[in-house]
Amino acid sequence: MGKKIGVNRTVLKTISNGDLEISFVATGDIHTIKHKNIFLNQLIGQEIDGSITNIYLRIFEINEIKSYPLLGKNSDSRFWIGKSQAKWTGRIADISYEVKLSLTETSWFWEVRLDGVSKKVDVVYVNDIGLADGNALRSNEAYNAQYINHQVFEEGGYKLFSRQNQVQSTGFPTLETGAFGDLSVTGYLTDGFQFFGKSFKQTRKPEALEKIEFDNEVYQYEMSLIALKTEAILLNGQKSVTFYELYQADSKTLKNAPTHDFPHLSNEDLIEVSLTKPKVKMDQQLNGRLLSNEELRQQYPNAKFEEVANGQILSGFTQQNTHFVSLAKELIVEREHGEIFLSGNSKSIKNRGIATSSFIYGLFNAQLVIGNTNMNKLLSNQRDHLNLHQVSGQRIFVKVGNDYQMLGIPSTFEMGYNFAEWTYVLPDDTLIVRNFAANQENSIQLEIESQSGKIYEFLFLNQVIMDEMEYKSELQVNVVDSMTYEFTAGEDSASQIGNPALRYQMVFSQPVGLLESEHLFDGTTFIEDGLVIFKVKANQLKVKMTGSLDGNIEHFDFLDFVQEKQKYKVYIENQLLNQFRFTSKHKTFEKLNTILPWYTHDMLIHYLSPHGLEQYGGAAWGTRDVSQGPLEFFLATQQPEVAREILLELFSHQFEDDGTWPQWFMFDEYQPIFSDESHGDVIVWPFFAVAEYLEQTGDFSLLREQVPFVSRSTQTFTEQTFSFDEHLQKELQYIKNHFLKGTYLSAYGNGDWDDTLQPANSELKEHMTSSWTDALTYQALQKFAQAIREIRPDESKNLIELAKAIKADFEKYLIPEGTISGFALQNRDGSFEAMIHPKDKKTNIQYRLLPMNRSIIAEVADNEQMEHNLELIEQHLIFNDGVRLMNHSPAYHGGISTHFKRAEQAANFGREIGLLYVHAQIRYVEAMAKVGRAKEAWKALEQTIPVGLQEVVNNAEPRQANVYFSSSDGDFKTRYAAQENFDKLKSGNIGVKGGWRLYSSGPGIFTNQVIAHLAGIEMTASGLKVDPVFPEDMDEVCFDFNINGKNLHFNLSKGETYAAIIDNQLIDSENVYNPYRKSGILIKNSELLVLRDNSSIYITV
Repeated sequence: MGKKIGVNRTVLKTISNGDLEISFVATGDIHTIKHKNIFLNQLIGQEIDGSITNIYLRIFEINEIKSYPLLGKNSDSRFWIGKSQAKWTGRIADISYEVKLSLTETSWFWEVRLDGVSKKVDVVYVNDIGLADGNALRSNEAYNAQYINHQVFEEGGYKLFSRQNQVQSTGFPTLETGAFGDLSVTGYLTDGFQFFGKSFKQTRKPEALEKIEFDNEVYQYEMSLIALKTEAILLNGQKSVTFYELYQADSKTLKNAPTHDFPHLSNEDLIEVSLTKPKVKMDQQLNGRLLSNEELRQQYPNAKFEEVANGQILSGFTQQNTHFVSLAKELIVEREHGEIFLSGNSKSIKNRGIATSSFIYGLFNAQLVIGNTNMNKLLSNQRDHLNLHQVSGQRIFVKVGNDYQMLGIPSTFEMGYNFAEWTYVLPDDTLIVRNFAANQENSIQLEIESQSGKIYEFLFLNQVIMDEMEYKSELQVNVVDSMTYEFTAGEDSASQIGNPALRYQMVFSQPVGLLESEHLFDGTTFIEDGLVIFKVKANQLKVKMTGSLDGNIEHFDFLDFVQEKQKYKVYIENQLLNQFRFTSKHKTFEKLNTILPWYTHDMLIHYLSPHGLEQYGGAAWGTRDVSQGPLEFFLATQQPEVAREILLELFSHQFEDDGTWPQWFMFDEYQPIFSDESHGDVIVWPFFAVAEYLEQTGDFSLLREQVPFVSRSTQTFTEQTFSFDEHLQKELQYIKNHFLKGTYLSAYGNGDWDDTLQPANSELKEHMTSSWTDALTYQALQKFAQAIREIRPDESKNLIELAKAIKADFEKYLIPEGTISGFALQNRDGSFEAMIHPKDKKTNIQYRLLPMNRSIIAEVADNEQMEHNLELIEQHLIFNDGVRLMNHSPAYHGGISTHFKRAEQAANFGREIGLLYVHAQIRYVEAMAKVGRAKEAWKALEQTIPVGLQEVVNNAEPRQANVYFSSSDGDFKTRYAAQENFDKLKSGNIGVKGGWRLYSSGPGIFTNQVIAHLAGIEMTASGLKVDPVFPEDMDEVCFDFNINGKNLHFNLSKGETYAAIIDNQLIDSENVYNPYRKSGILIKNSELLVLRDNSSIYITV
């Protein structure tokens, strides 16, 4: 028995004029506003949630403001429609209203007419802003919002000009928003966080509607939204105001003045349309109550790293290293608490598990997916941080009286490596919802239980998509029996490209009913939009979600949560992290013992199921990223076989024609999908990765391995395979072919590691060099040469000569007046002009971290240059929260690019734009360890750990404590505010927020720094290298680690000379070379034969 679910919605009605089109759903809410391919609103409206776009009538009563939406499902309006006009009419509190929407070819107008007596009122207009091609917008709304610049005019009331700063199919689209008529605009907001506020997650009431006045402040964040508020008046008779949106497909400049002339709008004959109305209310939220400290400590005894504010426990870690969060903590953070977890226990990309995302506000499963995280989704993902849309992912509604309330924010939210648990303490019961991934099968299991045994009526609402995104294709729901439901994709689904047999199954622990939409809504016009709703009465229920890429789903019994939790803990801490754990009693080490397993978890997601909590689009390996994070992790944790597999996959995606790589590529059945370009440094990273692998393993058989290339013309693997040697030679030739004329310095191409500094013109691409890329290239060549010096002396010598030539030109052209320039632009006469340097008059930026860091790590810098680098970093780049990429950002002029693209286009001061990218700070830790500056290394490391962060960074704003944040962002509302007050960031006189989470190579690199460069334990082809860098206040460091299958106990202490003792036996060792300091020792492989399980290794350094 099967049921086809149609998700190519037939909207109720559409009005249009030329290419401008506004469509409506069956409740009279706006679905989309589009001009050709450009989406002008951001979130797609639907019947259950309605639309963000709305007009509110606010009535001021004694000590209270009452707000009434005039459009859509939450209003009592009647609805009328014509060809290019629509109208809503009704009556509220003895005030009659009419809202008429009229379209021209490039603009739309909302004429609001009010008629009433003795009522103090104002009107609020709200529209979420998209301003992007549909696919670009829906690939990540938050990213899109970061590039929309808002400009304010005050002529005759506030008017706003919003410009998309990243080029779209039409150019740079814009919207001007304003009003005219009897009421002037006295208030405005520019972001959804201002309008809805953090409390919306709990109350579902927009905060701004409860304020007498708006903040009248531009906030450039991640939810572009324009809200205009008129002046408040005492309504006596008729008044009207018309809000307008003027669209321009391409605006290469900012606006100088607002529009004053508007077209005359004629009246059409309109036809009234009967609207679909909800049969039951579903807009209320059932939240857990706030728990006392005593209750929290009873639930989580002996917690570590309790976070307390104003006497209230906010969060902490249990003795099992799970992280719990209270309701109070969630209400003070912008980025909602959430986690991604992954089923299975594989380390191989050949075995893909099921991933799912769980969020604190009752989004139990989102983006549940097996394999490719873009194409193969069973469930949709969340699209905002405030839980605006209740239909996304998987939700649970509880019947309370005659209505259904959605489970919202719990009393506590607990996260483990493979699970999330929501505890809802209610007046007469406690509901527990638990969601977890299996350790030895591809399944996710959700459980809900009433602690008192009370039977509830539940609705399980699932937005099933079986595609890349919702509202795109059809899917099939097959009812196997009353407890088992299967889902397959339609013929037009994106999954047909790579996994045409894709299949999912939901199995319930008792019979459930598949609910038809007419049970929720009156009328027959409601189309499900992929909503699959199950209805059940129970006091406890389990549902198991499994998936298969080949269509064959294995059937397993329901899982035991306690067992799965423990098995996954062993998988993360023992198998992946290889039992590395500090045994010294020191708070810093306790933090590391807490965060290292969590960063291991984050590395795993980045490696096997690439996506993040904010960056839900992913599914690919970045060539640069996978050559660092996962590879470094598995080498540092003594798992070279996994690193080898990564290299085999990586080199099979090298382009056949020129030997370079795509910036990113999909590594599964969707292999033909990849980037057609890459930045100038990308070519170096695979070479570097092979060198690192050979250096640590001595496994030269890798060079004989046969793998294909990728053909650009066919976009598939070549039939013929080639040895790694041939791949490497083609890579090396590409590097040589792209030196700037007459030099050994690499052309910048499409950029380097800092993605925001992509060149804005071809001159910079072809004639500029990045000193960071040049230092990296030197290091890669030297590392490879040293690795092969004994087996291929001639080739090694040639590589060393090439590296020397690079170093000579580095010193000749890239260090004017003793300071390394960030870039250098080659003039026609062969001379060089420094950029990002004290001499630079183009960018007016003087110092860049990356080349100063890398020149030390790569040993390009001599001791004098190293000291100068560190002096400049200390003076100009060390800030209260860490080390920044440059001494200030490129100048912002409303998003108009001169030298660089994103750095000059982003309106939001976050992520790379805010200049503290944690990945780069971790590399700074590596540089400090290289030169033996323990204090700086350990402080910088602690600044990247979210556990107890405010003890180290006193201006850190609250954030989730068990996940990797990719950046530390100054809490500036706009780029202009950041430019004017940048010194406050350095001194710590302004707060810093956590950036995007989890999806980064950073966690893997972090683990490598801790093990290989701070604890100082690194296996090489020759033996065990021991070169620790101690915290300044410690004379001894102890830790456990599994090496070569043996559990070892290390005790490192400071002494007069280096010495190694294994199980009371003095072992011969030799010194390790380091040009900057007295370095560690190497214990040769022959000496390690005495190691046995539980051996103790004592080393004085």
